[in-house]
Amino acid sequence: AADEVAAACAEADGDAWLANDNSDGQIVIAGSEAGVAAAGEAAKQRGAKRVVALPVAGAFHTPYMAEARQRLETAIAATTLGDASVSVVANVDADVHHDSGDFAELMAAQLVSPVRWRETLARLADVGVTAFVEPGPGGVLTGMAKRAVRGATTLAIATPDDLEKLSELDTTA
Repeated sequence: AADEVAAACAEADGDAWLANDNSDGQIVIAGSEAGVAAAGEAAKQRGAKRVVALPVAGAFHTPYMAEARQRLETAIAATTLGDASVSVVANVDADVHHDSGDFAELMAAQLVSPVRWRETLARLADVGVTAFVEPGPGGVLTGMAKRAVRGATTLAIATPDDLEKLSELDTTA
């Protein structure tokens, strides 16, 4: 569970934080190399079935991204944001947002805050979302949505040919 992983990170002798709470079987930690290794060992001692090191370019969704957050805040401040025409569920807080006044802080906070994907999927289901489309290579997120949201219709769009499938997607379920 996410609380066990967060506790393992706190026990680590180094910088390690819960970065993504994706699903019961997938919770991601990030931080320094030593901190992540120590947190992985602590997670194993707490009963983790599997700990896998992922090759990534940075410790995203952690305090290590604070400098990037400052630069993003500057860029966002120079941008005019409008209110959302549809509901937006932000994975930084798993809440529904419409007001443009929320978006600048949510986007900046996402750089240094854990992704609450499990809670985001639950909130989307609560507000009636049953169709999920994932653009880009892979289908990890749509796979999680299919497992987490009863009756979900999912589509991963990895190639231009997949775009045709989008027009056929049944969003009335």
